[in-house]
Amino acid sequence: MCHRLGMERDSTERESREKETKILSLNRQLEELQDRLSESDRVRAQQQRELDSYANNQDDVGKNVCYLSLLSFHLHRF
Repeated sequence: MCHRLGMERDSTERESREKETKILSLNRQLEELQDRLSESDRVRAQQQRELDSYANNQDDVGKNVCYLSLLSFHLHRF
């Protein structure tokens, strides 16, 4: 009986360690994804400011349609 209880305890401890390892791994993945999302948001906001600034600072004749299209494409990629 003691041997069986010892085996069950060992099994339970092993499962607990495996689950803890899984939790730590998932937390690292979550942090990495949050960092990537923050960076994407930062880039998107910067590109939006550039697009807005460019569009607001040029007269109708001077607007570069190709440049605006390129910025818009990059903006919508995110």
